[in-house]
Amino acid sequence: MKTILITGLDGSGKSTVFEKIRQKSSFSVHFIKAPQIDTQFLPQNSKILKAAQFINWLNEESDLKQMPQLKAVALLSSMLLIKEILKIYNNQSFKYVILERHPLIDTAIYGRFYAPLLKKIIISDQILSQIEKQFAEELQYIIEFIPAAYFSTRQSPLRNLFYFIYDYFYLRGELKISDLENIFQINPPSEIYYLQAQPDILYQRIKDRTRKEAHENTEILKLLAQAYQDFFEKYFQNKVIIIDTNEIENLNIFANQMIY
Repeated sequence: MKTILITGLDGSGKSTVFEKIRQKSSFSVHFIKAPQIDTQFLPQNSKILKAAQFINWLNEESDLKQMPQLKAVALLSSMLLIKEILKIYNNQSFKYVILERHPLIDTAIYGRFYAPLLKKIIISDQILSQIEKQFAEELQYIIEFIPAAYFSTRQSPLRNLFYFIYDYFYLRGELKISDLENIFQINPPSEIYYLQAQPDILYQRIKDRTRKEAHENTEILKLLAQAYQDFFEKYFQNKVIIIDTNEIENLNIFANQMIY
């Protein structure tokens, strides 16, 4: 099974490309989005299905209530499940899996942005306790994917996830891909495509969205764009194909080239 990453910042055209490929490709292609996970092909009544449904709920809740700290947990948790989801898809004879986020790449970018927001948890203890009580099994399942060596404290599962993100992606300083490989136990994608557009163009495309995420403003988009560039140059030099998506027509051309 071939894994293909088509990533980029919000507004770069990922959803447009995914939909065009979906419409024209064969049934041997499947897609993985994150943090909103498609649960259609996950085994019924399985732990991973319940965990994915919890992550989807958490992601929706973070957007609805404008809680970026919950978004950070949803993003990390979805990345922790990707290896297991790929195993399931491999057993179902998919030839190609196209991802919009990958644990070894996008986690590094967004983890560094969201981690400082966890320095002080502004969510009430009541809300945290309600989440932990309602989704105790799902949280325990998710946190077991993180090696114990990466925890310097032991708290409840949700608070452990908060602390892990803050500690690993912020306090420890420079991020090493070797640590990401140890945590996620996953191979890099077979192919990497990065949809690139100017931050001001990206913002014009997303400014009218009903729900804004914490990173959806021009200044943050500039910082994230630079973070992707630096990360690719350091760890994936000559392995990333840059697609200029400043013009919408380029998205159509690229999508047509990616039909399987």
